[in-house]
Amino acid sequence: MSQVLSARRRLPITGSLHGLPVIGSHGRTLVGRPLIVVIRQVDDHDQEIIGVREMDAGELATFEAWEAEHHG
Repeated sequence: MSQVLSARRRLPITGSLHGLPVIGSHGRTLVGRPLIVVIRQVDDHDQEIIGVREMDAGELATFEAWEAEHHG
């Protein structure tokens, strides 16, 4: 999880979870495992990690297309 949040290549996608605005930070671990870390803004300086999961096939395809376009 921390590897994804500190990665140089991250694709942030906004959304909502139970009515709360969240950001899904799509990225890879150092060994290349594709994960989504879902976070929410608590205040101006704090964020809360809601959860972490592996990308599904569709999310991975979107992320790989973004990687190819932005980091060829």
